[in-house]
Amino acid sequence: MVESKLDIIRIVLQPYVLDILHALENEPKRFVELKKYVRSEMTLSSKLSRLLKYGLIEIVPLKTERRYMNAYIISKKGKEIVKKLEKI
Repeated sequence: MVESKLDIIRIVLQPYVLDILHALENEPKRFVELKKYVRSEMTLSSKLSRLLKYGLIEIVPLKTERRYMNAYIISKKGKEIVKKLEKI
């Protein structure tokens, strides 16, 4: 998929997206940990799907005491975009 810079800017400027990206900067977080950054699970699911689609976050396995679970982490591309936005 070829995305334009404008598409990515539109996504990043949507409500909650920068909060989600900042939350993922230092360590992977599971869906339930990210719920506190948005109003509803449906909104979070939608935002995560878009961020995954445009390569701004990635899914990684996270080992818990009992099993592996999926978690999200910011991608290299996502970090670059956040860094550029912080300069503005």
